[in-house]
Amino acid sequence: MEKIYCRKIYYPTITSLCFAVTLMFARILFDISYSLIYDILAVCCGFVVAVIFSSLTKLKALCVAMLLFILYFCLFNVPMNAIIITLCGFGIQVLSLHLSNTLKLLIIILGFLTLAFVAYKSGAMRLTFFLQFVLLWHVLWFILGLVAINILRR
Repeated sequence: MEKIYCRKIYYPTITSLCFAVTLMFARILFDISYSLIYDILAVCCGFVVAVIFSSLTKLKALCVAMLLFILYFCLFNVPMNAIIITLCGFGIQVLSLHLSNTLKLLIIILGFLTLAFVAYKSGAMRLTFFLQFVLLWHVLWFILGLVAINILRR
């Protein structure tokens, strides 16, 4: 039973981190200058989508995820380049469902090390803040999940 709960916490966290790394790389690669709030909201949506992917069948999860992203795009009047980058991140997130966990972790670790190096060398405060937000967001949700497992176990 604990393995099932750990899987429901671990897999969404790893899948969501792949999504976030993709967003950050695209932001650097294309030198995007739109507001950082769109990326923060996209990371939050990406985490919810990762939880949905771990809970539903792939087809149902894909439909719910697309509806969630369309709702996000419409509610927050997201600029077109942010929509394209978010959809690229979503595509990577869907593809990461088929990768092994070791490969996902390798991508995430190398991605974060590269992003941290770029942020440090260029003095990019927005990227540094985004890196910190993504790490803290996922660490906090992972800890909350572990606390919930301990409460359910008692």
